[in-house]
Amino acid sequence: MTRETFNQLPRNEQRLLLLTQGCFLEERQTSRHDVMLYQINQFYAEAYFVKNTNKLSFFKSFSGTEGLEPYLAQIDITDLLQQTHH
Repeated sequence: MTRETFNQLPRNEQRLLLLTQGCFLEERQTSRHDVMLYQINQFYAEAYFVKNTNKLSFFKSFSGTEGLEPYLAQIDITDLLQQTHH
């Protein structure tokens, strides 16, 4: 499955694909959406859900790491840092 193929699928098929073959990585919130990040094959896909309704609004897919930027602040590396200081 390529990112281009994923983008051409109907939304219900995209959802099923993420649930069955995607690897859930993280979630974040925007002012309007709860966003769930998945990795599938060689790309990432975000599922956007409308706040307070949990209704799927849309998917956004990307490759490369620049799209991961909103998630970086949420990663706790405290334990990793403590291990390197011992």
